[in-house]
Order: sequence, then structure tokens, then C-alpha cells
Amino acid sequence: MEQEQTNTIPELQVSLETPLVIVSNFPQLRAWLDTELAKYEIEVTAETLSEAKQAMAELNSLAKKLDQARIEYAKQFKAPITAWEAEAKTLFDATKAAREKIAAQAKRFDDEARALCASLMCELLEAEYARLEVRAEYAKGADMIQTLVGISYVTKTKQLTKAARENIEGLAAQGRAAQDKADGRLARFEADCRAAGVEPLTIEHVRSFIDADDKVFQVRKAEMIQIEVKRLAAQREKIRKEEEDKARAKAEAEERERKRKEAEEADRKLREEQAACKETQAELEPPPIMTPTVETMTVSAPAAERIPVAESPAANEGEKVTITFEYRFAVHVSAKASADPEKVKKFLAGTILVAIKTSDERIIGVDVQ
Repeated sequence: MEQEQTNTIPELQVSLETPLVIVSNFPQLRAWLDTELAKYEIEVTAETLSEAKQAMAELNSLAKKLDQARIEYAKQFKAPITAWEAEAKTLFDATKAAREKIAAQAKRFDDEARALCASLMCELLEAEYARLEVRAEYAKGADMIQTLVGISYVTKTKQLTKAARENIEGLAAQGRAAQDKADGRLARFEADCRAAGVEPLTIEHVRSFIDADDKVFQVRKAEMIQIEVKRLAAQREKIRKEEEDKARAKAEAEERERKRKEAEEADRKLREEQAACKETQAELEPPPIMTPTVETMTVSAPAAERIPVAESPAANEGEKVTITFEYRFAVHVSAKASADPEKVKKFLAGTILVAIKTSDERIIGVDVQ
């Protein structure tokens, strides 16, 4: 509120009713002091040390007495000045209090106006982000609103000025530009991944540097693609080795199963032949005592012919090599004339098996000619 001032500001006027004149006996006191101090001009020696210490104590006492007098007289002289100064300062305090009262109101008005401006700017910014379809990660302009707020940006009708609207629209446009740049980079990144033979990485893989400057982005992108290429190569190699191991394990299992079945089949035939021998044993004469040739056959007797006919290599390192031998020798047996020749052969085969079987050999079968 403006008010026309018709009177000029009066000046503070001060005068002393009686001119201040301080009267003292300073000249006489100084002359006496000079004479007194001359008495203390002594040379300190071993003989005068005690006297010197006494002089120091006396001078200290005198100085203290003179200074106390100065202080007391100064207080008396300053008392009316101090009182006047305190009274005069009330004029300043009253003026400042009036000023602070207005300042508080002005600040409250300014704060309310700035808060209104910030609110209007935030509303407009959100509307612009929505219009431009800016995603949340690039809609960060609200953090900059306070740097744009000003009471001059709000009209009397509590609307944003044109300049304020342009500032907010520009802020939203910056967010959309940053988003478009990032989307373009991501698209190129995906294309480069496909060209390198790897699956395109997502925004989560590059979020930490998607908005970096071009040089940094290119370096980081190349590093990440190279890492992914190496990772996939290692993964493929691992899968290849796993498949090889599975195939090898399967082959070994199949080989073990084949050998097991062969052994079972051999054992089955042996049991059948032994059973046949028992059936015909009653029809046969007691078997003759084996000649030394038969008895010593399994220990490489000279009369036994031991011929290797097959060799199976070890499936794995450390396993034994399987060698198949064929033994050839003559055996004489007597039987009843009514005996069945086939049954005689089976009985003879079982007898031979018993004779030649050892702990370290597995008999596959006996062929009686």
C-alpha cells in the first residue's frame, strides 16, 4: 500500500547541556611517576637479585592500582552515554520490527505463489508426458520443476504464462527425445546381436549405459555382445560334451548288457547240457578215467591244443581284455549199444566242462564231434 509522504524524516539531534570537560591531575601524577620509576632502574646481579624481585612486586602493585582508577573513572564517564545509546537504539528496533512484519507477509505471499506455480507446472508436465507417450523412466522432469518456478510465471487469473508453458513443453520434449534415442539404440543393439549370432539382449541388459554418450555406448555394447558370444560358445561346447558323455555312457551300458546276456546265455546252455548229462548218466557205463592229456589240458599240457580264436578290446581304460580260446583234444568213452548218440555227446560235453573249468576262465560251450 503506497502512501504519499508529506513530511520529511526528522533528523536525530543531540546536544550536551554542559560541555563535557574532564579535569584531572594527570601532569602532576605523571611527573611523580617518572621520578618514582627512576628509583627502580637497577642492574640485576647475583647480589641484587632479591632486591630486583622486590622491585618487580612493588611495580606490579602500583600498576594495578593506577589501572583500577582508570577503569572506575571510565565507567562513570560512560554511564550517561550508554543510557543515551540504548534509548536511541529503540528507534532502530521499532523500524526493523515494522519491516519484518511486512517481510513475513511478503514471504508468505511469495511461497503461496511459488507453490501454485509449481503445482500448475507439474500438472502441465504430466499432461505433456501423456500426450507425447513418454515412459516413466524418461519422465523425470518433475525433479527440475523447482528450478523453473517463479511468481512471475503465474497470471492474475492463476494461470501459467506463455513463457512458463513453453518451458514445461520443452522439458517434456526433452524426455521424449531421450526416449526415442534409447529406443533407436536398443533396436540397433538387437540387430547387432542377431548379426553376431546371439539372441537379442533386452533393455535390462543395457539399462546402465543406454543413455551414455555415443562413444561409451558403442564400447559397452561391443563388450557385452562379445561376452554373450563367448558365453554361448561355452554353452554349446558344454552341451556337446554332455551329449558325447551320454552317448558314450549309453554305448558302454549297451556293451555291458550285451556281455551280460551272452554270459547268461552261456550259463543257460551249460545248465541245459549238465541237465542232459544227468538224464543219460544211467544209460552210460561209468566214464573212463581221463587220460593225462585231458586232465592237464587247462594248464597247457603238450597233448592239448589251445588256439586263440577271438579277442575283445577293453571298453574303458583299466578294464581287462577278453580273449577266447579253443581247446582241441581226443577223449575215448564207452557206452551201451542202446545208448542215444546225442545223449552220449551231451554227457561227454558236461564231463569235459567239469574237467577243464578253472577259476580264471569262463567256458562258453563244448562241441563234441
